[in-house]
Amino acid sequence: MRKEIRRSILSGSAVAAPSEPDALRAMLLASISPGQTVIGNVPHTQAVLDMMHACRSLGADIVAEGSTVDIFAPEEPDYPREINCGNSIAPLRFLLPSSFLFGEGIRFSASKEFGMPSVAPFSEYIANACATKVQYFGKEGALPLAVQGPLSEEEIVYPALLGSRLLSGMLMFCPLLENDTMIGLEGALSGWSQVEKTVDMMRHSSVGVQVDDNMIFRIEGGQAYACPASIDVPSSLSESSYFLLAGVLCGKVEMKGAFDSSRLEALFSKFGVGIAKSKDGISASANLLTGAEIEASESPEFILHAMVLAAAANSKTTISGMIGLSRLQKSRSALLARELERMGAKITISDSGMVIEGGSLAGVELMPEDDAHVAMACSIAALAARTPSQMDDGCLAAGHPSFFRTLSSIGAIVRELA
Repeated sequence: MRKEIRRSILSGSAVAAPSEPDALRAMLLASISPGQTVIGNVPHTQAVLDMMHACRSLGADIVAEGSTVDIFAPEEPDYPREINCGNSIAPLRFLLPSSFLFGEGIRFSASKEFGMPSVAPFSEYIANACATKVQYFGKEGALPLAVQGPLSEEEIVYPALLGSRLLSGMLMFCPLLENDTMIGLEGALSGWSQVEKTVDMMRHSSVGVQVDDNMIFRIEGGQAYACPASIDVPSSLSESSYFLLAGVLCGKVEMKGAFDSSRLEALFSKFGVGIAKSKDGISASANLLTGAEIEASESPEFILHAMVLAAAANSKTTISGMIGLSRLQKSRSALLARELERMGAKITISDSGMVIEGGSLAGVELMPEDDAHVAMACSIAALAARTPSQMDDGCLAAGHPSFFRTLSSIGAIVRELA
């Protein structure tokens, strides 16, 4: 559906959506932990539905009703001859390391070939760890494919550019191996906070993971999970942060929920604005934005927010350290830079970062190229533009179906076009 987004003055509050990554992590952990686990506050997104279907391949009995998912897992994960990841790459990244457990090949497939991006970097890395090669059944680098285990090395080097979800999947499956595993991190991992959540959840499920100062993980083999009987998925700062960004640009917005906003607060403060905290949540209000010196590695998950703030600021912003971002974050940054330039921002890009000259933005036909986070960032920038913008919201339907509804509820002028 096409949307028109107009300059708006915002005022209102909204309840933060549940965290999709936390829900995916909890569902996988419950599916390999013998017994029953009830997970509450689960978001209704395509990736969650696809993960639910994929985890059933491991032998888990899963029943969903509303925002509650009831999972009963067998004593040991079943050998999954095939794992269908639906139309989401997130379940694939978490579940590819299941190949470590079995000496037979596992076929990974998708419901719709056109909806799945290239998976070659992830599948080929896992195959190399198993001393085998990826077997592609169709287009090279795409699903369906097969990877044959088991894990052949007890010491593994993990390239940080592959992101946090594949690493999280590796960490969760390694305790089920017979032998101990050591995983060393190569490079700066931009999603480190997500890996910390994985380790914390594993420890709360009676599985030990050691992490030293050099970011080396040591996982003892032969362990068994004892997942808590119930898990509540926490609020998502990922989506909520865009509404707070809108408050900084266009009024005042409060997001109700419990989350750690310290890194977002630190980023906002560099542009001269702050976040107010209360017992119910956090709020952000508009103020004069000043240019800033930003180090991308300090808050890589908010690099798009920094770029939007810089485009609306009254002076120059320098963003450095972007060479350490993940492949996905670099791609998103380049795409958003293109759209902000089309809206009137002056952006100079180098190998390690970018310089953004802020000023007045104008509305355009926005083209986020099916990236939900770029679409949300563009939408917020459009709220501050002097003329209307238009955009197709199709890429938000799967993971962020309520984004525009929530945006409208806090005062944004958004209308559907025929």
